Amino acid sequence: RFWTAVMDDYYRGDYDIAVAGFEQYVRAFPTSTKAVDAQVNIGHSHMIQGKYDKAIEAYDNAIRTYPPGEAIADAYFKKGEAHLNLKQTDRAREAWQFVIKTYPDSNAALQAKQRLLSVQ
Repeated sequence: RFWTAVMDDYYRGDYDIAVAGFEQYVRAFPTSTKAVDAQVNIGHSHMIQGKYDKAIEAYDNAIRTYPPGEAIADAYFKKGEAHLNLKQTDRAREAWQFVIKTYPDSNAALQAKQRLLSVQ
């Protein structure tokens, strides 16, 4: 129920409330399979609000804390987007290249390839 309520906040666009809920979820259930999604969604919430530094911090936390998987591939891709928004093009490229190399079959890798082509 708690997860559903937090996701409702997120989908409704109540990002500050959603971030608080996701943070609470991660603290309460750090080994849950949804904990990685919660941490990545913290990053997404910050991205949507234009808080790119906070988004990068949240994505890095997910990358450090959780095992490789689709959510982590997405975290790397979005981290690249955040760097691009901060005019840190080289760091954006690094994140996208890492996704392509490490998660070649992921949707994030496909998106990263497209972004690399568009950011020359």
